[in-house]
Amino acid sequence: MPREKHTPYYTLLESFEEKGCPICHLLVKSLERYLDGLLYDSVNDPQTRAVLRKSKGFCNNHAWRLKSLGDGLGTAIIYRDILSHLHTRMKAVSAKKLSQYIERTARGRFFRSSKGTAGTCPACLALRGNEKRYLDVFTENIGEGQFRSAYKSSDGLCLSHFLKAIKMGKNKEHRDFLIRVQAEKIEMLSGELSKFIDKHDYRFLGEGYGKEADSWVRAIEMVVGKRGIS
Repeated sequence: MPREKHTPYYTLLESFEEKGCPICHLLVKSLERYLDGLLYDSVNDPQTRAVLRKSKGFCNNHAWRLKSLGDGLGTAIIYRDILSHLHTRMKAVSAKKLSQYIERTARGRFFRSSKGTAGTCPACLALRGNEKRYLDVFTENIGEGQFRSAYKSSDGLCLSHFLKAIKMGKNKEHRDFLIRVQAEKIEMLSGELSKFIDKHDYRFLGEGYGKEADSWVRAIEMVVGKRGIS
């Protein structure tokens, strides 16, 4: 007796008409549905927020896919929660414990080795080599006054490069400085996210946006780095 056919069967059957791998096609569509559902139905769900807080949001690829959906409000709510939680942790723990905390909760994705998956791509190897050179220069010079002053005026590091700089820091004073500056950057960005979120309230719709207009995009970058880097 033939087995009864269910929806997944017909969905897969239809996907055979698409170009390329039919399963890849369905996975892309399922990712879009997941992210859409998250933004429109789940950003204020406590359990969902707890999961995202623990994982530090999404990997680089999926974080930027989230951004491409264009929902600034939903994205701002997610990343304000993540950054606010991290800011609280930064004020309460040592550099070593902070490194362990971020590495553990992010499941190691900030520390992809140059071996294995990353090592199979020559561009990835070149990227990691340049990354190490820049981090070497950064940590060698972060104690120098002019360099330190210029860094404080920047937007700060993404979490991946911040954590790597902490691990490579020459001494406790350098590491404490990096944590202090990063905490200030996170606090400032969290404030802009709050302002961006508030301006979606009908009471403030006529005010227009200032510097906070792209805060939700900068929040993604702070957590996962620029698109395609990590």
